[in-house]
Amino acid sequence: MFLGCILIVAGSSRLLERITKKDHAPPQWLMAALLWAGGVIHGAFASGGATLTVYARYTLRDKNAFRGTLSIIWVALNSVLIGALVAGQRIGYDAMLLSLCAVPVILLATVLGNRMAARISQQYFADLVGLLLCAAGAITLFRNA
Repeated sequence: MFLGCILIVAGSSRLLERITKKDHAPPQWLMAALLWAGGVIHGAFASGGATLTVYARYTLRDKNAFRGTLSIIWVALNSVLIGALVAGQRIGYDAMLLSLCAVPVILLATVLGNRMAARISQQYFADLVGLLLCAAGAITLFRNA
């Protein structure tokens, strides 16, 4: 529930920036806490991505830096997670086969995402991130209510 609220506040703050035409910068201590919390949550539950996205939304203002940084983080974290699951034999053959079948879809989505990102403005990208954070927060709250 708390994570859902964080996502909605972060997404709404971008939309509020758009309306008031003033940039909002949370205090540095809060950004450090979000980064720390994202690492702890991801380590414990493999779901700290939302918190890291909020952190990146405020610290990486350029859309290419935002996308590139989060992409590298996801590749690194998920590679370690998948490696640990395979090494511990906690992932079955069917799941591995299904994952391999998803690789072409992931590659296609990456190519399409790169083309889309090149065509949209920095401001529209930031608005889209804000809307997606709000949607993720609402879904998180709804699923845990």
